[in-house]
Amino acid sequence: MRNISLPALDIGMVRETARNWRPYLLGMGVLLMLFLGVWGALASATIKAQANVRDLQERRVVVEREVATLQEYADIEVRAVSAEKLVQQALGTNPDWQALLTSIGRDLPNGVWITEFTASYKAGSGATQADTATAGSGELLLRGWGANHAEVATWVDGIAVLPGLADVRYQFTSKDKVDGRDVVRFEVKTTLLPGEPYQPAVRGGVR
Repeated sequence: MRNISLPALDIGMVRETARNWRPYLLGMGVLLMLFLGVWGALASATIKAQANVRDLQERRVVVEREVATLQEYADIEVRAVSAEKLVQQALGTNPDWQALLTSIGRDLPNGVWITEFTASYKAGSGATQADTATAGSGELLLRGWGANHAEVATWVDGIAVLPGLADVRYQFTSKDKVDGRDVVRFEVKTTLLPGEPYQPAVRGGVR
């Protein structure tokens, strides 16, 4: 068995070598700390950015749903406006027949009877956003008989001021007998005035 002898370590040389490497080791430690700090900052920023991206994606989904809902309402509004225009054109400016007939009947005295009621009216077009209303025109013919001229004249003076009528005039009056009674037959013609254009329903508190 051979004995191998190793040279004794020079303690002074080891210490000198350690002193020489110490600045390098310190520099490497500092660089490692800087690297770890930068890596941590980048990792934190990446996590935060990913969270922001997820939040933005969720908000985008919500906004897209709201836009789709608003688009549905916009489509409904467009259809409603189109329907209102069609109704305006269809109804035009017809007289308020119910109010007119009610007024004529209400003002009819006991001594006057209407035997014939004829109306002719050509409706105008309703007002739209693209044009203005075209007034209609027509006439109303009333035939009947009264107890005397005074009763008939009083009634004609009354209907002459009714809304919706204009230019009330006699066509003729003549004496006649009904069931053996003396009466005055009459024919009265008046111009029919156009009614109010159709107004759409109120939506959202605004007409």
